[in-house]
Amino acid sequence: MRAIVALALAVACSPFQAWAEEFDTTGNFAGSYLCIGEAAGGVIFDKDQKRWRGAVFDVSSNKFVVNVKALGVRDAPFAAGAEPAMQYNISLRPFGGEEYPCQDRIHDGAFKRELSLSQDGRVHCIASLRDIIFSFSALRYMSPYAIGFVTGIDGPDDFGNSPNLEVGECSRIN
Repeated sequence: MRAIVALALAVACSPFQAWAEEFDTTGNFAGSYLCIGEAAGGVIFDKDQKRWRGAVFDVSSNKFVVNVKALGVRDAPFAAGAEPAMQYNISLRPFGGEEYPCQDRIHDGAFKRELSLSQDGRVHCIASLRDIIFSFSALRYMSPYAIGFVTGIDGPDDFGNSPNLEVGECSRIN
């Protein structure tokens, strides 16, 4: 379990939001997707034993719609230069909730709304305190939640923060 969480966090902290050598320029990933949580695991504080332990989380109600809007091809910074890339706006709307933009954190700590996808449709972004890694070609997502534990608060804090990794599948709905 620790290895899975460590790997997910390493991927989530990668300096590049798209991992292929070239970006998508087609706009083919634009559309709406229904995503449903399939499994999640992490750590939770056991009040009786007064220590953290591995846990499985219920994600049966984690359902959201992802809207992907193509904005046009622009030069995107990548490695040692720039290359043409379709820019997208991506937003998430949990069932019964408000819509959140999916953004990329840039070097100065600001957030960027225009995102580039790899040729195979992968992108890493941040929405509502969660890192999310989508593959719009594989129709899957992975979302590490890294808040909690390192705060030094042993036990659920006021917000119930327990670090975890959620995975799920998506279906294209238009």
